[in-house]
Amino acid sequence: MAVNMNPPPSFPPLQSLYVGDLLPDVNEADLFDHFSKAGPVLSICVCRDLITKRSLGYAYIYFQQPADAERAFDTMNYEPIKGQPCYIMWSQRDPSLRRSRAGHIFIKNLERSIDHKALYDTFSAFGNILSCKVATDLNGQSKGIGFVHFDEQEAADLAIEKVNGQLLNNRKVHVGKFIPRKDRSHTGFNQHYTNVVFVKNFGEDFTDEMLYNFFEKFGSIAAAVVMKDNEGVSKDFGFVSFESHEAASAAVQAVHSSIVNGRQVYCSRAHSMPSSLMDGTCCNNCSTNIKFSWHCTKCEDYDLCSTCYHKVGHEHPMEKVFPVSNGVVDKWLKEGSVELTVTRVNMHGPPGAGKTCALHLLLNEDSPTEHVTDSTPIARPTVRATRVSVADLKWEKVTRAGLLERLASDLN
Repeated sequence: MAVNMNPPPSFPPLQSLYVGDLLPDVNEADLFDHFSKAGPVLSICVCRDLITKRSLGYAYIYFQQPADAERAFDTMNYEPIKGQPCYIMWSQRDPSLRRSRAGHIFIKNLERSIDHKALYDTFSAFGNILSCKVATDLNGQSKGIGFVHFDEQEAADLAIEKVNGQLLNNRKVHVGKFIPRKDRSHTGFNQHYTNVVFVKNFGEDFTDEMLYNFFEKFGSIAAAVVMKDNEGVSKDFGFVSFESHEAASAAVQAVHSSIVNGRQVYCSRAHSMPSSLMDGTCCNNCSTNIKFSWHCTKCEDYDLCSTCYHKVGHEHPMEKVFPVSNGVVDKWLKEGSVELTVTRVNMHGPPGAGKTCALHLLLNEDSPTEHVTDSTPIARPTVRATRVSVADLKWEKVTRAGLLERLASDLN
């Protein structure tokens, strides 16, 4: 049977499906063999980078009959293609609807065995799901964070009402409305950062669940995370994000210098939760939760991890994004006393450019960027700050590789 590998101008939405989480080598023929089991396939489009022609990890499947598309959606969601489970949702080609904030929720403190399918099965009881993901690390292991997008806000509200604070696989989860990263400074979301507790010296065998269970008695918890290295070994410190200032304060007063797991622990209020854990930034291609991301300069809320950026690519220019704390920038100051409110560092230019670069300060939303040192136009990071005296600052020139090394060292 012949199949058109390019999509016709338009199809009724009930005949077309979006298929995500595809491996880079999955092509149209693979998808045709897989989905033709549900019924006659009219057309297949694997979305590819306009320049490199590499797969972007998702595709659109067009069936001849709506009933066949519905059968594929109901019976083939999360079936593996070349060993990788794919997720299916009804095609929504209208960008305004696809990017709509309505119906988005996030789930934290998920038990690690809960995967995409289990999350879908749990929340599909509340309404029609457009997309559903569990954030994973580089090894494909769950980070305990999930995202669900319902087609109606009422379904999302019902899910929050019924599931928030309940046990999933014997673990209490936090469910709330998902707020895109770019909107959080305008909605008071950053107030959560004042409710974060830093704790260390509890031992390398302490897990996320143990940390959550220990601090739960002080109040409702949004997230509890033990920080780990690249091999998954605990760094012997972690963060607990409470939903109230009072709970965080009570936890610090009760736990600091006490004996936990046979060891005297240190506990204090943290300036912030690690950015990748608080905002739920995850790779749009592989769903990995990421600390450093490549962010599209044109698309809304489109990020790639370094692996997918180099392997898959993207049709638009992308910038390197680093979460940075005030303390990190203070380490770079040679003299002068400043008050900084730093949001991120943007690194432009191709990977490994090795160009000399400088840090820039944006004094406020209305003032222009001040050049603290000269640098080549390529690879310019940007640090956003408030109330700073540029005349009192001295900065050193560093190579791009040196800056990356320093960032990684200071943030770990």
